[in-house]
Amino acid sequence: MSGSGGKVGVASVERFSSYGGGIDPRAVIGHPPESREWQPGDPAFEPSVDPTARIEAFVTVDAGTREATRIGPNAWLMKHVHVGHDAWVGANCELAPGTVVAGHARLGEGVRCGVNATILPFVLVGDGAQIGGGAVVTKNVPAGQVWAGNPARELQSRPAPDGQLRCGCWPGRVNPECVFHATPAPPVDDAAHISAHRNPRASAHRG
Repeated sequence: MSGSGGKVGVASVERFSSYGGGIDPRAVIGHPPESREWQPGDPAFEPSVDPTARIEAFVTVDAGTREATRIGPNAWLMKHVHVGHDAWVGANCELAPGTVVAGHARLGEGVRCGVNATILPFVLVGDGAQIGGGAVVTKNVPAGQVWAGNPARELQSRPAPDGQLRCGCWPGRVNPECVFHATPAPPVDDAAHISAHRNPRASAHRG
């Protein structure tokens, strides 16, 4: 507290900024690989981090066991992101706090991962894909798709075996991801809408 006027004093602290590219001094780059196959004395490949990449505090990027772990141009790894050994993060990716990219996983260009998303080992995520917060991605994600959930799955509606759609719509409420409705959504005729869309709960009970 300052001596006059009741104003709270703010300490002058030099703060790191990753704008334009850089690695926060509190990040750990090149830690030994967390792999059962790797032992002290085995080769460990120093990560390759592009100078334009933004690496925030408490990020960890492990060394590779077979090749360098790679962080591409203009990628942004926010606080507490972990990138495992031999993984690749492509150009212009944005990984929100808590994202885990496990060993040998590959993220293409422009991938976006929400808070605490997890990409499991050897999974490939295509260019421009978006992964929702908290998602656990267990299989490859095609380019440009939006996936979420645990295990993660594509959010876009797809035809069911009988030709109806699993769009997540409910009476009087339209799922914003529903392919039948533009934004803004048109008025909903409940009876017609229900007849054209499978009730998600019914779908779940049918397996």
